[in-house]
Amino acid sequence: MKKIAIFVEGETEYDFIKRLLLEIVGEENLKIVGHKMVGGNKKSGIPRTANLQFESEIDGANFEATIFISSQTENVDSDIIEQKQTLINQGFSKIVGLKDLRGDQNGRKLTPDDLPKFELGSRLTERRSLPMPTQIVTAVMEIETWFLAETNHYDKIDDRLTKDFVLSKTAELGFNPYSDNLTLRLEPKEDLQNLYGLVKKVYSKKETVRIKTINCLDYSNLRHNIEIEPIKQLFKSIDDFLE
Repeated sequence: MKKIAIFVEGETEYDFIKRLLLEIVGEENLKIVGHKMVGGNKKSGIPRTANLQFESEIDGANFEATIFISSQTENVDSDIIEQKQTLINQGFSKIVGLKDLRGDQNGRKLTPDDLPKFELGSRLTERRSLPMPTQIVTAVMEIETWFLAETNHYDKIDDRLTKDFVLSKTAELGFNPYSDNLTLRLEPKEDLQNLYGLVKKVYSKKETVRIKTINCLDYSNLRHNIEIEPIKQLFKSIDDFLE
């Protein structure tokens, strides 16, 4: 069985990755294990603990994906480094990290302009993870950027959210999800809330709400038509693992 470990920031990313993997691999051929990292940190020197959250019972699966919830973006890199040797010993063949730019640094909010410098840390973590092949992907401001860009799902949330209707409301929204570079949006979660709000629907991090959106996404459209480089990187990284 080939094994991949995926480290994500939070619960929304966990649910998204879980659904994406099932869409790519198929439920009958993929065992999924979920852990939440808790406890110490790199400053304290106290090892963090991986608490089991979920484990699917799939007999004869060819692939296993273990997803670690790091709870904060800054923990993704350190959790990868800390868990690397254990994962090598357990027969894992690849690590993927998924982070975002949400947060403050030196007293100011990060923006897409900070991405090149932010990713230098990711490249360092990838090198420190050798000989384990590791790729860290940054979802720019947050994972909702990707949800916003996957416009096919809008009318699955509500059949009134057609392309023509949304385009008629771009002045009210302050952006055009069909033509704007959405990676430059500073508050994509808020943008998604406002877009759903056009028909009095909601988006939030609440489990039932976020999972509805995640289940409505068109994963084929994400793979083939969304021109956002980190999405392409993520799909390629998973495809390379599955080869």
